[in-house]
Amino acid sequence: MTHTIDVQTPHGPVSFFYCISTPTNEDSDSVNPALPTVLFLHAAWVPSTIFHPQFADPTLRRFNLVALDLLSHGRTQGAVPAVYGEREAAEDVNAFMDALHLPPCTVFALSMGTIIALRLALSFPAKVNGLFLVSPLGGPEPEDVANGRIQVCDVWKEAYASETVDREALNDAIHGSLQLCWNSQSSMASYRLITVTHPQCLSHWPPSNFPALESTTVTFFTDRKGFTPEELDKLKEVPIVLAPGSEDIAYPPEYFESFAKQLQGGKVTKYTVQGAPHYGSTSHWEA
Repeated sequence: MTHTIDVQTPHGPVSFFYCISTPTNEDSDSVNPALPTVLFLHAAWVPSTIFHPQFADPTLRRFNLVALDLLSHGRTQGAVPAVYGEREAAEDVNAFMDALHLPPCTVFALSMGTIIALRLALSFPAKVNGLFLVSPLGGPEPEDVANGRIQVCDVWKEAYASETVDREALNDAIHGSLQLCWNSQSSMASYRLITVTHPQCLSHWPPSNFPALESTTVTFFTDRKGFTPEELDKLKEVPIVLAPGSEDIAYPPEYFESFAKQLQGGKVTKYTVQGAPHYGSTSHWEA
């Protein structure tokens, strides 16, 4: 799966890496217009490869499945603007959908991707049929999680403090992200994902590109204030599934419950994935 498409976004040109799977072709050039389309938006630090379990699921393979690497992740290439938050990311996704002529989609999103999915539904409502949000980040970033993201970023930078890159420090940064993503519990899926992701991170975030590292893995979260009641009121007619993990050590249950209450009155279903960590769509995908 090596498709790329050059897209002119509001902040400049981006070459998006993406893949399309249909019931008859796991590496298609286009979607089947007769079938519903599911668009996958990944989390921070990892590319769209994280959705391999979903793309391998026969239940989901009945539909068009589309996943892209977001800016500063995976095999997507493009300059990160000085200000890059949920609005800019949603504009990127909208431009990508236009370039591929995608129909309105159901969006399956994880962690950071859920922020973008919600903003996409608000800014471009005609593009979204529904939202399935795994570990939905609807509220402001909790202080302890923000500090964890800052620490991972700082350790990554420290690895480049001398002429020789400190591989141990890089591993420490990876371990820090593992704590947030999978509660420090390694699995074959997470190991394979890290093996693929590590060289991509090295390519995206050398010292010359530290501002992009901060924008896409720290301030993207820490600068946001959540969604206003007026904004969430606009989502009342959008079918939304909230799927937090019961073993998410980064975000407490109260965080997800608070956001679910904000969406009351809409077409919302909350389903807690038992035993799942923050990036539960990889470890508990069968749930």
